[in-house]
Amino acid sequence: MLASPIMLLFLLVAVPLAYVTVVMLFEAHSLPTRITVIPVLKGMFSFAVIWAITAIFSGLYPLYYNPRAIFIHYLFDQTLFPDVLLVASFFLLSRGLWQETKVDRFIGLLAFFAGYFTVAGVIDLFTKSYHYSDYRLFLVPAVRVTTMILLPSAIVAFREERMFIRYVYLLAAIVGPIIGATIAMLHTTNALTHAYVLGIGFFVAGVVGAYAMVRLYLPVRL
Repeated sequence: MLASPIMLLFLLVAVPLAYVTVVMLFEAHSLPTRITVIPVLKGMFSFAVIWAITAIFSGLYPLYYNPRAIFIHYLFDQTLFPDVLLVASFFLLSRGLWQETKVDRFIGLLAFFAGYFTVAGVIDLFTKSYHYSDYRLFLVPAVRVTTMILLPSAIVAFREERMFIRYVYLLAAIVGPIIGATIAMLHTTNALTHAYVLGIGFFVAGVVGAYAMVRLYLPVRL
């Protein structure tokens, strides 16, 4: 596929633009850099560590051309396993943010995820150029933006909620990577329409769900 400059630009800027948009909506641009900038840098640093760990274990789920193998490969190589490591990296490198206000915790989590996924987009630009596709140029950035917004919202909501519904938020955090791997599997097996419908649905549902959690548990007006 011949990638257009606009699609290449989307791969690079979708995540940072989404992060800046959320910061502006929260009027968080006046927050100290330890909330809005330092976590971004730590998230960028975490990419190298997470990439190395996933590379070590990648042989356990080889990529064969059948739906089940494709799903498992993407689940552990690009979605669930990296997301788990990303959350663990946040609590290892930025655990001090957990002592801040609710909004600061959310923005800090968002910033950490934005740093990680921004580097992932840059790496894709140089390492995936031999097989650019609409999956790599459109669906992957869309899934990353959704994950960047949904997971921090679910984590904050899980901590704030004390009733059974908190496990619904935990389930949302788990289902997200599963949907991401399913989108990759559908596209790889040429079920393109299904991949796009699921991708767009995931984006809409993820953003709406994140917005609902933010309105419920954070003292903000959006």
